[in-house]
Amino acid sequence: MKRLYFLLVLVLSIYVVSNSQNTAEEYFQSGLSKDSLNDYRGAVLYYNKAIEINPNYTEAFYKRGNAKYKLGKYNEAILNYNKAIELDSNYFEAYNSRGNANYFLSEFDFALQDYNKALELNPKYAEAFNNRGVAKIKMMEYRRAIEDYNKAIEINPNYEEAYKNRGNAKLYLSDYEEALQDYDLAIEINAKNPKVYLMRGYVKSKLKDNRGGLADFNKAIELDSNYADAYYRRGLAKQGYGDHSGACADWNTAGQLGLIEAYELINKYCIVSYPYHWHW
Repeated sequence: MKRLYFLLVLVLSIYVVSNSQNTAEEYFQSGLSKDSLNDYRGAVLYYNKAIEINPNYTEAFYKRGNAKYKLGKYNEAILNYNKAIELDSNYFEAYNSRGNANYFLSEFDFALQDYNKALELNPKYAEAFNNRGVAKIKMMEYRRAIEDYNKAIEINPNYEEAYKNRGNAKLYLSDYEEALQDYDLAIEINAKNPKVYLMRGYVKSKLKDNRGGLADFNKAIELDSNYADAYYRRGLAKQGYGDHSGACADWNTAGQLGLIEAYELINKYCIVSYPYHWHW
């Protein structure tokens, strides 16, 4: 009788644990659904439930960290990545993501350590090479950043972000021709990124191709009509052409979109000639 009782208790325990695991998975899947809708607060609530049921749910800690990261809560994200790494010391994605959170906290040395660990665990991790390159740019190590972007592109020849970032590094080195080539390659892969058109337009302006620069600024604005930097740069290009009223109109738009430095150019070039057009 005692043996039968023991077996019943064991079966019941297994059922309860199995049911709890299934419920944790259901909450986790609901969190993923919220993530896909960019509802990161809602996602966190579901991941909380999954972790409450299963305190060793590695993936739930990682995904909750990602949601916290998307909400700009970088310190809280790091706590979740720490737990995911504690549960799985080979979780290279968690090291990479923790590196991103450290980057946005301006903890660049810690970010590099995390990217290094991610690459130690997965030497073919193109995203970690790209992210490490971004951190190195912040540390003004432009040539070392280019080495990382080269590696990312070697692993993934269609990595648009790596081409763009390599172009940025070359721009810092005043290597405008090669920067232009990288921006061209990035646009070949994805012709819908306004940031790349902005940077290519800027490089073309530096190379005295004002017409080409203006066309790229126009394209950036076509893709994102609220892109303040593009209006600012297009204003500079128009000013170079002698289109002062067009330049002032663009700077005014940039200022209205929140780019405060645009008003410095308005004060310098526009107030005297067009005193009643500008909205502060």
